[in-house]
Amino acid sequence: MSVRPDRVDIDVGKSMKNHTTFPRLFNTWHFIWLAILFAELFTTVANAIQSLLWYGEISWSLMIIGTIDALVVSLIVAPILFYFIRHTTELNTINEQLHQEIAERKRVEAALQKNEHKYRQMFENVQDIFYLEDASGIITDISPSVTKYTGYSREELIGRPTVSFYLKPEEREKVLACMQETGEVVDYEVVLVAKDDRQVHVSLHAHLLPDEEGGGSGVIEGVMRDITERKQAAAQLKELNELLSHQAATDPLTGIYNRSKFNDVLNVEIHRATRFNTALSLIMFDIDDFKKINDNHGHHEGDAVLREMTALVAQNVRIHDLFARWGGEEFMIMVANTALDNARQLAEKLRHAIDSHIFEGGHHVTCSFGVSQLGANENDDFLTKKVDNALYQAKAGGRNRVVTHE
Repeated sequence: MSVRPDRVDIDVGKSMKNHTTFPRLFNTWHFIWLAILFAELFTTVANAIQSLLWYGEISWSLMIIGTIDALVVSLIVAPILFYFIRHTTELNTINEQLHQEIAERKRVEAALQKNEHKYRQMFENVQDIFYLEDASGIITDISPSVTKYTGYSREELIGRPTVSFYLKPEEREKVLACMQETGEVVDYEVVLVAKDDRQVHVSLHAHLLPDEEGGGSGVIEGVMRDITERKQAAAQLKELNELLSHQAATDPLTGIYNRSKFNDVLNVEIHRATRFNTALSLIMFDIDDFKKINDNHGHHEGDAVLREMTALVAQNVRIHDLFARWGGEEFMIMVANTALDNARQLAEKLRHAIDSHIFEGGHHVTCSFGVSQLGANENDDFLTKKVDNALYQAKAGGRNRVVTHE
């Protein structure tokens, strides 16, 4: 990955134009020039006075020559001398500023090289996958950490299209559409295909890099973080929660719903039946003389009878009926949208199926049934007590029979 430092442009000419102030010495040179002119004129006048004192007359030739000399020195020689002195000073100033510009540029270049080295080390040692792709979707650079997660070396990936590593190419189109709309994607989950065909789940953070004019260049810079283990852990947690939920709602011996789950659903269905004025009935039954099976043949064989009988009943109830183990050898069936007479007919059907079935080990099993329908203003507790009374009457009446309770 190439580091993109802040752009540094050092234009010497432009810099001198913007930052160099030439010495403004016109007034100073003007006074010096006047001083030289007056000095030359003073010398001429002094020579004339000296000639008058020595020879008794003024030497006009000396006056003319002195005047011409003063004019030549002040008008030609002095300006030339001043010009060279002035420009020498300006050149020294420019040279000093140029050295400062060069020193500053070297300092900036050294800082850039230091940053380049620092970011290159980060790029090559980071655990996430950093990558760059051009406007045509070709990978131009990618961090070496990609080998750890995909099995591909950095050299194998550079120059190849990014979409070729997506499990679903349409996901790539969704990423591009999102970046075209917002300029970036954040925590977008995609699935890549590793070199050994493994599926690698990654969380993608990417954005479009701007061009020099500030618009979109089409170049994408992104980071991929491997979340495969996190996804696997989440899936395992979901399976565990489903298992725990199933275990909390089912009877471990027979595999049907337990009493707690039955009560939860019963309350919901009573509320529904009351609200919409629909029928709701309960069937409660238990195995006659089940204790004899346990006492004579052991609990292991008694458990086998419970499981076999549960399977037999489950085959003969409707798919939307709720079948649950109430406790011990007692069972409950909730039949929604069913009036008392139809529930009684279902109970008779089940009683006959159990009575005519030969259980494993040659056991003959019968059951007693109580049936009751939900009445006006009744709750779950009242309804279960009614059906329990009906079951008690069935047992008291000789067992292997169905008794209803209004």
